[in-house]
Amino acid sequence: MEEKCEVLFNNLPLACLFLEKVGEDFLVRDVNEEYCKLVQKDKNQLLNLPVQNIFQPREVQEETIVASLKQTLITNKPVVYNYLGCNIMQAGQESFWEVTNIPIKGNDQENITYILHLLWNKTAEVLEERKRISIQKELEKQKAENEYFIFKNQDGLFSLNPEGNFLSGNVGIINLAEAPAEQLLKMSFLPFCAVQDRDKVFEHFLKALDGEEQNYIADFISCKGRKLILDVSLAPMTINGEVLGVYGVARDITDKKLLEKTINEQRDQFLKSEKKYKALVQKSSDLTAILALDGTYKFVSESSISILGISPEEFLNKNAFDFVHLEDKEAVMSCFNQIEGKKQVNIPAFRFRDFEGNWRWLETTVTNLTDDPNIQGFVTNSRDITETRQLWCETIKKNEILNEIAWEQSHIVRTPLVRLKSLFELLEVGDYRFWNREELVRLIKTSAEELDQIILETVRKTEAIEIRQPK
Repeated sequence: MEEKCEVLFNNLPLACLFLEKVGEDFLVRDVNEEYCKLVQKDKNQLLNLPVQNIFQPREVQEETIVASLKQTLITNKPVVYNYLGCNIMQAGQESFWEVTNIPIKGNDQENITYILHLLWNKTAEVLEERKRISIQKELEKQKAENEYFIFKNQDGLFSLNPEGNFLSGNVGIINLAEAPAEQLLKMSFLPFCAVQDRDKVFEHFLKALDGEEQNYIADFISCKGRKLILDVSLAPMTINGEVLGVYGVARDITDKKLLEKTINEQRDQFLKSEKKYKALVQKSSDLTAILALDGTYKFVSESSISILGISPEEFLNKNAFDFVHLEDKEAVMSCFNQIEGKKQVNIPAFRFRDFEGNWRWLETTVTNLTDDPNIQGFVTNSRDITETRQLWCETIKKNEILNEIAWEQSHIVRTPLVRLKSLFELLEVGDYRFWNREELVRLIKTSAEELDQIILETVRKTEAIEIRQPK
């Protein structure tokens, strides 16, 4: 090595190797102190070794090293390349290097005798660049998200100064206000407030200026007169500890509130109808029930207690036909089955078991409301006719007694009456061929007493008949 090169070599701040091409190998002829520090080896351990044997880190392919050195010899120009390796001082940590091969000619100034192999550690720069790129990508991502949130968000985003004038607004607030951006930025928020809510909205605005976050629902009116219901959130705009305005988000909940109002009105109407229906059912003396298609009870009115002594809850999920008298069940079921082809059928009087096991007589009307979504079943209205039925039976029995009396009057009473008439005729004409006068009087008296006994017995039977009226 020439003296001037040696001086330059030893004073370079970079890790350097001085290589000589010998045959197919590039041998290390000199190593500076920086390179020895890098590989943590003594200079004598490295001299005269092929560069492939000492190059660190091992991850770098030998072909790359040799190819760069050969390219330097061929082009007779410096060759620069980068590679990734492992940090020698800290195992497992990445390191990035820039390598420069510089050709050095011999004394003849024609042939390249040596190659100066310089290594520059660019790890810090590469990592810093990576960090910068990562931060840049994150900032771009956040910017894109913010742009989407601010400009494409359907909710109204805005800011107000302490006087309540708009400082900024996105497309959402412009659409809600139905005013151009340039017009909106010259306006206060107060003209958009419905009269009935203006004081409330202004109070929330003042609280936000005092540093309190606010949330409220109020009525607003757009520039074109469209009525809106907005859910508004306000937050103080604080810069360097000073509140310089208010940030706001306005969400249109008009459709939601109108839907809620409609639902509430329908619910109230339903509840009123239900209460009215229940009031009518509870006050009715009839027994009202709703049966499923198979006759199972789905609903029974409170009147079941007064009529049958059975609470509505005891009927639920039980079959109505199980309470019908065995002798009447076939007829009742036959009438009930006719409802499939009709809107309404009447079931004549039948016996129905009460709480004590006694039989009550009922007349029932069945209405088919299976198509009604609120009913989905058969509505039965049953009237207790037990007293009427008993009175009817008693009336029949009394009619039989009266018929018997009538028969007696027409037959038994007629015999002594005819006899009396004949005896009186004999007495009147003085015909004593069969009986004398005293005997005729005796026979007349006997017949009269017989007739009197018959009349008394008839009166007794008649008085035994109790005339009752249905309750």
